[in-house]
Amino acid sequence: MKKLLISMLLISPIALAENSLIVGGISHHIGDNTYKEVDNHDNETGLVKQYNEVNTSLGGCLDSICLVAMKLSYDNWGAALYNESYYDVISTDYFKGGLRLGVVTGYQHTPINSLLIPLLQPIITINSYNGTKVQLGLMFSDVLVVTLNFKY
Repeated sequence: MKKLLISMLLISPIALAENSLIVGGISHHIGDNTYKEVDNHDNETGLVKQYNEVNTSLGGCLDSICLVAMKLSYDNWGAALYNESYYDVISTDYFKGGLRLGVVTGYQHTPINSLLIPLLQPIITINSYNGTKVQLGLMFSDVLVVTLNFKY
């Protein structure tokens, strides 16, 4: 009985939390939709490639903390860990404005030469009656990102 009580106490925050599953994503690069490929030594290879704008994603949220793995614009895999905060000033039952704050990895050539780079992303969330959410975010000032969340 004692083990059962301890087990229930350990999983109760998960059961009481607002959980959601993140699936899929698309992005649109505002302006130029191509980039010059570089090798591992930051040398240009001469190839011009189009950004990947179908971003296969899978992740989840436990309340406001989210972890997601995704196919990035450069056709490689990355991950993000972030907290979502919303503001009452721009919120209704079906529409919320907020901010994602966290870290993202998977980008090889970054201005700060780090495996983890800061994530500060304004978001707009559109809620449906059944818990499905469509989220629009702006990343790096020139990439519009759309994801789907399903409440469970």
